[in-house]
Amino acid sequence: MKNILHLMDTENLQPTSEPEKSEMSEVVEALDQGRKKLVEDDILFSTILESSLAGYWDWNIPENYEYMSPRFKSMFGYTEEEIPNSPRWWQDNIHPEDLPKVLQNFEEHVASKGDVPYSNEVRYYHKDGSIVWVSCRGKVVEWNDQDEPIRMVGCHVDITERKQYEIALTKEEERFRLIFEKTGAGIALVGFEGTPLMSNPALTDMLGYSEEEICKMSFSEFTHPDDVEKDMSQYMDLVSGKIKSYSMEKRYIRKDGEILWGHLTVSLQTDPVTGEPMYAIGTVVDITDQRKAATLEQINKELSEFAHITSHDLQEPLRTITSYIDLLNLKHSDSFNEEVQQYLGYIKGGAMRMIHQIRALLEYSQLGRDKKAVSTDVGEVLEVVLNDLQAHIQDCQAEVETDKMPTLVGYPTELRLLFQNLISNSLKFAHPDRKPRIQVSVEAQPGLWKFSVADNGVGIDKKFFERIFIIFQRLQDRPSTQGTGIGLAHCKKIVNIHGGDIWVESQEGIGTTFYFTIPVLKEED
Repeated sequence: MKNILHLMDTENLQPTSEPEKSEMSEVVEALDQGRKKLVEDDILFSTILESSLAGYWDWNIPENYEYMSPRFKSMFGYTEEEIPNSPRWWQDNIHPEDLPKVLQNFEEHVASKGDVPYSNEVRYYHKDGSIVWVSCRGKVVEWNDQDEPIRMVGCHVDITERKQYEIALTKEEERFRLIFEKTGAGIALVGFEGTPLMSNPALTDMLGYSEEEICKMSFSEFTHPDDVEKDMSQYMDLVSGKIKSYSMEKRYIRKDGEILWGHLTVSLQTDPVTGEPMYAIGTVVDITDQRKAATLEQINKELSEFAHITSHDLQEPLRTITSYIDLLNLKHSDSFNEEVQQYLGYIKGGAMRMIHQIRALLEYSQLGRDKKAVSTDVGEVLEVVLNDLQAHIQDCQAEVETDKMPTLVGYPTELRLLFQNLISNSLKFAHPDRKPRIQVSVEAQPGLWKFSVADNGVGIDKKFFERIFIIFQRLQDRPSTQGTGIGLAHCKKIVNIHGGDIWVESQEGIGTTFYFTIPVLKEED
């Protein structure tokens, strides 16, 4: 611009005649006006550059001199005097990872005579050590006769805030992608028409469809018909802006026709700039097992109540029968012959056995219900059992030996019934030709306790090993043995509610050993 102004110097223009003088005056006036306009434009241009948010630079390439505006220097925390007007400064202060691409871009810009734009987004170090992101644009504006660059101008714009937002957004997208791909919950992005736009692997596993298949379906197609109306109604409220999100338990129909219960949460994703809704995000957690467990718990509760009521209703007429038999014997025993008394005894005995059977069934149905596992000294439990069975043990002249027992987390009442049933079983099936011997042992194993109750009784045929734990099952070769047929079924259920296993090993004529395990657990708060 200064070169142009120099050429427009009017002092060197001298008229030679009157006509020329008049014409020259007009030329001089026009040139003065043009020069004045150029000066004003130059001042305006410089003012705009210096006062803008952009940092302006003007690089004299042969002289290796680069003018940097005050805004350019303050962008990095420096005063005008602290930064020399040399390209060496920015090359030393640009992030080392970004310098190579800037130099390469400059070479390409020069080689193409400006056809390749000089434009980069790079990092500089601020005076305080922080990172300043800059959008740098420039252009070679003067070339020499050898097509070498002489002058290049450009500007730097601070884009740190935008880049920080972009980086944060990228990290958030990566986090969402990780959650989307790896989470166990099913996730789908759903359009306003109710058609999934994309789904994650967990959802495809839940429903049995591929992502391509899911994205060609409306969610109503894999929703149970009874749940479609409620789901669709809430979805329309969400899309219309009446609600921000909603949750519900609903049934899905898998590709194989199976029903899957899911807990669905749906929220609306809006454009961060315009605030307009873009799509809905639906998250599904498979709660099929929980629903089955809740249903089973309700059934068990109803069965328990039924068993309690039924046992009372069944025992009452049996008590009436036994009471009337006692009354008949009391008032008319002298008139009854031996055969009648025998039949009455059979009736009363049968009624009493039925009462015991009903009580045993009620106890069986109540095992482990509404109770909390607590720290239990098995030695103390076993001591109570042996005291309760003391009379029976003495009658059988049995010897009972026990190991030192551990303390574990369990159900004390159920553990007492477990040991009582097993020891009673050993006494009941003692060998007639020898003195009963019973050994109660325990062995610590990784993560569990292994207990055993061994005897030298009559033993059990191997073919009955599984059957003896089934309720109401009796061994065919022991028809005369008294019992409810529930004792060992009791034992199996007690061990099961502790999370363990129970089994038997036996040889006929030699003896039987019942084994059971109980896991090592921590007491719940």
